[in-house]
Amino acid sequence: MGLYWKLLPDKTFVSNAEKTAPGRKMEKQRLTFLACTNATGTYKFKPLVIGKAAKSRSFKNFKYPVGYEHSKSDWITATIFKNWFHYSLVPQVTFYCL
Repeated sequence: MGLYWKLLPDKTFVSNAEKTAPGRKMEKQRLTFLACTNATGTYKFKPLVIGKAAKSRSFKNFKYPVGYEHSKSDWITATIFKNWFHYSLVPQVTFYCL
């Protein structure tokens, strides 16, 4: 899933006193995240969030409650997916099945 977290709505209400709403530039800062659960939904695995920043300043001394990776385009790549699958999902499934 992708989330444009700074994107404003493309439509707005205009009061009777105004003829049009002022123009806005669209922010396109995006986060991609990957969520996974078992078929019944009783176990939810740790989600993966993909952003642009390798080390975000806003999370300087913060431990992520989710897995975090960075990519130049904010999209999931084959390398990111393989690492998430082998080093995050497989251990969680193994722990869940024990």
